[in-house]
Amino acid sequence: MVGLLDEAWGLLAEGVADPGSAWRVLALANVTAEGAPGVRSVVLRGVQSRARVAVVHTDLRSPKMAALARDGRAALLGWDAGRRVQIRLDGVIEMAGAAETDSAWAALPEASRTTYAGGLAPGTPVDTPEIPAAAPDRSVFAVLRLGIGAMEVLSLARGAHRRARFAWPDGGLAATWLAP
Repeated sequence: MVGLLDEAWGLLAEGVADPGSAWRVLALANVTAEGAPGVRSVVLRGVQSRARVAVVHTDLRSPKMAALARDGRAALLGWDAGRRVQIRLDGVIEMAGAAETDSAWAALPEASRTTYAGGLAPGTPVDTPEIPAAAPDRSVFAVLRLGIGAMEVLSLARGAHRRARFAWPDGGLAATWLAP
């Protein structure tokens, strides 16, 4: 069972390293400020298996930031159709500190920095889809860290469906097989 956990961490690390990986873009789910389910795609920017942390970037003005400030519980979900594997990470999101955020901004390619442009906040209603270009703005950039409390791995490999849940109560690993 620990081999399956190691394999899952390896797949997530692949998503960080390889822009073409199925594990690069994950779905982030949380409860919106209105109390409804909210889900959106995010780019996996880091994973730390020992610390059990997944890292994504966002715009501070995004509506999800107000929701996460009220309730930081969230999940990341990925699916690799080729391998027929799903991984779900459950935990609590916190904003990274200034030093980590500055370092992440410095490492971000210029093309990715344009995602964090000044001007209109994400989700602002507009009259036309053509938005005037704005310069990248470090002040709206944030690094989010999901402290992973549990991970579920579902493998739908032909002839060998299996599902496992890994959790870390009190810092120790608790692993359980689940019906797929």
